[in-house]
Amino acid sequence: MATIDSPPVVGLRIREVAQHHGDRSAVAYLAANGWRRWSYDQLMARADRVAACLQQDGAGPGDPIGIITARHPDTLAALIAILGLGAHYVPLDPHYPSARLELLCRDAGVKRIFSAVDPGTPLPAKLLRLAEDPKGPLPVPHDAVQPTPETPAYIMFTSGSTGQPKGVVVPHRAIMRLVDAPDFMSLDADTTFLWLAPLGFDASTLEIWGPLLNGGCCVVYPETQLPTAASIRDVVAATRVNAMWLTASLFNSLIDRDPHCLSGVATVLTGGEALSVAHVTKALAALPGTQLINGYGPTENTTFTTCYRIPRDFPSDAPRVPIGSPIRGSEVVIVDDALRPLPKGAEGELIALGDGLALGYLNRPGLTAERFITVDRGDGRMEPGYRTGDRVLRRADGLIDYLGRDDDQIKIDGHRIEPGEIEREIALISGVRDCRVLVVKGPQGQKRLAAYVIADATTRGLDLRQLLGSKLPPFMVPHHVLFLDSLPINANGKLDRSALPDPFRPIEDVTAGASGGAATVAGWWERILGRRVPSIDTSFFDAGGTSLEAVRLFELIERELGREIEPTFVFRYATIRRQADAIATLASSDAPAGGRGQLRRAALAQRQRGRAA
Repeated sequence: MATIDSPPVVGLRIREVAQHHGDRSAVAYLAANGWRRWSYDQLMARADRVAACLQQDGAGPGDPIGIITARHPDTLAALIAILGLGAHYVPLDPHYPSARLELLCRDAGVKRIFSAVDPGTPLPAKLLRLAEDPKGPLPVPHDAVQPTPETPAYIMFTSGSTGQPKGVVVPHRAIMRLVDAPDFMSLDADTTFLWLAPLGFDASTLEIWGPLLNGGCCVVYPETQLPTAASIRDVVAATRVNAMWLTASLFNSLIDRDPHCLSGVATVLTGGEALSVAHVTKALAALPGTQLINGYGPTENTTFTTCYRIPRDFPSDAPRVPIGSPIRGSEVVIVDDALRPLPKGAEGELIALGDGLALGYLNRPGLTAERFITVDRGDGRMEPGYRTGDRVLRRADGLIDYLGRDDDQIKIDGHRIEPGEIEREIALISGVRDCRVLVVKGPQGQKRLAAYVIADATTRGLDLRQLLGSKLPPFMVPHHVLFLDSLPINANGKLDRSALPDPFRPIEDVTAGASGGAATVAGWWERILGRRVPSIDTSFFDAGGTSLEAVRLFELIERELGREIEPTFVFRYATIRRQADAIATLASSDAPAGGRGQLRRAALAQRQRGRAA
């Protein structure tokens, strides 16, 4: 790769890259006729079209542009266009309830939203899309005011402890610090990085800008495919992915199912929550050619603060996997409760310093002042930093161990959740007198959100999960809602967690007398959930299932049936009864299952043709 100077902003950097690598593959994506690729020249031409579309609608420097989070090549073109205009993007998940989308757009001041696909839901701002076959000459964007390193690049919303989501404002400088000549992994023109994370999850910052700002290729994981071991294996084989990021939960699931689905991937980064030593050692044994990296960091310090390149001789009896050392462009200080630096071997709060820091929280000056502080680096020099709220320990060898949180913030399947935000929404429901939202562990060690609610008789008859689903994103809706007459209090006047009912308590077999098909499906559910469910008409998600477990159930059903089924099967047929009926219909029909089967066959055909054209 020719040497590229490092322009301090994303838009200028990618144009420099495109000048050096115009005919190289920038994007790979699955189309109806197999895997397709765009060169850098093609990607930039598409980005110019989006920029002109935005400018014609009045968008300009400093404007927040909503962007629907669908993984699509035009989404990448839109990100380039937005940043090139000096505007910034605000990821919006169309699966969020409308009230949540309205709140985010209002807070961020979003007046227009770009979408590469039909969002399938009403939006609280003007929708902009590109015509597939434009007539007449393509519009040409006019020059925009160039951003600076401190210009906002995106606003990413996270769960808020005050009961409201908070927008983290990330500047161009922070993106460049992450992907420009990093020391935690190699990013260059030979990098083929899989874009798998939702755009609203800051791992996507690395997955997208890591390859694109270094002359590599960004592989768009098909939006219509679930992240199963089989599908990931097919995508890796068809596009020669050599780098990817996985949440710890998905990493564990893939390693349990088939660790060899990651064979050929040179670098696998994982994290988002504490890693499992058992899964790491199993992966090391199965993937001798793969470098595993534990990546740690809050959104407020742009994807990674520290990384740990896990050695091949990592001990299987280690108490935990370290989060490593600060990456290039970042530093950390471990402090006591008075924010005084601590020596090695002392446990304290991790403060992140350096160029990865966000500009603060959108419209939250008080919270910004509380979390973004000035701290002693340990040598008497004061420097801006971010209070992570994470308890850590710097070991004698200099590596850092993650120990837990200072507050109630939790991570489930990589999602950052503040129980206080959920409690606030529950408290707003008429008839609710008190509530607590806690994390409970199931029989297989799975983490679940349980809401313990004190409410009147009328409210107890409501479907609180459905009500909360109209206000909160799916990953914040409690898996279990339990009504109590009062919250148990211990001798110290605090909530007595040990006296709360267990949502995973044993349940009698509800399939007695049901059809043989229902009993079989119930057995599959029990293997995934680790428990029986209350009724064959209980939704998989009301029974405590997560989207990741829905993927595992999907894989199990396919394996047991010996045939492919549609990717949305578990979501479309969400109860034992409906799944049993659907399977009986499949068994009596020769009709193709559709969906994923067509995509998988396309991927296999492309693999046989060799490298995607």
